[in-house]
Amino acid sequence: MTSKRVILLGGGIFIFWLAGIVDLIFFPEARIRFINDNYDRGIYYERGGWIVHSAVPYRDTISEYPQIPTYLFALPYLALSWLEPMNELGYGAWSSAYSLLMLALLFTTILILYKVLTKQKNKSFILLLPAYLYFTYNRFDILPSLICLVSFLLLSGGKFVWAAIMLGIGTLTKWYPALLLPVYLMYYWFLNKKIHWLMIISFGATCLMIILPTYLSGGIEALLVPYRFHIVRGLEKVALPALVGRLFFVFIGNQPTILIYLFLTLQFMTSLQKRVDKISPNWNLLKWRKV
Repeated sequence: MTSKRVILLGGGIFIFWLAGIVDLIFFPEARIRFINDNYDRGIYYERGGWIVHSAVPYRDTISEYPQIPTYLFALPYLALSWLEPMNELGYGAWSSAYSLLMLALLFTTILILYKVLTKQKNKSFILLLPAYLYFTYNRFDILPSLICLVSFLLLSGGKFVWAAIMLGIGTLTKWYPALLLPVYLMYYWFLNKKIHWLMIISFGATCLMIILPTYLSGGIEALLVPYRFHIVRGLEKVALPALVGRLFFVFIGNQPTILIYLFLTLQFMTSLQKRVDKISPNWNLLKWRKV
């Protein structure tokens, strides 16, 4: 990417961030989440407050998120330690710093994609579409996305153990990267006709190292806090299993529990496809080192 494009990209993202600050200042309690989603980000703000209260996450305070985002939410507090926490001004400063960090990760992701795509490099700018910008600005999904991208690039470069380690980090950021581990293992199997046990061990060891402080500080009860929260919470109303279950309820009067296990199983079926051995030299991303 040329220097001019880099400046334009960075400047455009920065202007969007400034627009978010303006919206936050003049419409702090807006019901319509136009730019700022103060509901979800407000929860992040509270979950990260453990650091200013010298509390221990999961033991002294609740968090429905894995360890890495729970620590991530505390980072802006460190940069803004001069502010009194847990008030309107504190939230505004925390929110602005947090969103700037997420947009910086978006900027980094676009630069990486632009570099590794051998054809149609401009597709990397799809991440600037409104939905991507909104959820990057207000959530932390860009972080596991970037981690998965780095993991895939490591895999494509033959660094299988490091790819598995990145998946472990991603899993304790947002749990879905764990679904990629069976895919990686099947890919390696089709290339070498054997199981890469070190990938499995590295993935597991990475996850254990991340959750170890929680276990040491609060035991198994602390480790189970986010999982128990989501079990009680149930399914999102618009999630596919919930929609299918609703159809069953309409036609037969109940929602079979087996549906949940069925959809859980389907998440892992991708790794069993025989065409996974086609992932090799034809994928543009797998040629990234030659770009």
